[in-house]
Amino acid sequence: MADLTLTLTERLLLANQLRILQHLNPDEDYSLHLEIVENGYEHLYDELTNGLFDPPAPGVGPEVYDIFDMFRSLSHSIDSLSDKSGVDIDRARFRGYDRNHESQHYAFARFLIEKRGHYGESKPAKGNYNTHWPVLPVYRRMLAAWRSLGKRSELLTQDEIVRIIAAGQEQT
Repeated sequence: MADLTLTLTERLLLANQLRILQHLNPDEDYSLHLEIVENGYEHLYDELTNGLFDPPAPGVGPEVYDIFDMFRSLSHSIDSLSDKSGVDIDRARFRGYDRNHESQHYAFARFLIEKRGHYGESKPAKGNYNTHWPVLPVYRRMLAAWRSLGKRSELLTQDEIVRIIAAGQEQT
């Protein structure tokens, strides 16, 4: 989180909000935060922002949506196939993201599925979104192959599905 600075007016407003919160939630103790704000203890302002995160890097949200759309397309297309032989169905499923190295993608994907109720078909087994290894390079190669087909809302053929999955396995 970036260093926080507050003007006198902002401190006054925040102090009043903390007093209101204390009144509305008597079981919660806001006195330390109130004292930090009232006394202008700038070196402790980070304590006021615990639980707040920097916004995701530009492009993370659209990329997560595109990846989900690709996996939705793969899922619907596989379901429509009468012959699924030669299709590695496990590799055609969304697995999640690496929480350590792809944390912004991880958090946004989890938010979309768990809180917004979107892309439920992509919910990982047992709700475990952490792959424990970076998957973005794989997803990006698959995404490039999917986009090259230009069939965003159409069902994919078996060969197209296999090509997309194979693109994810290529090493660059």
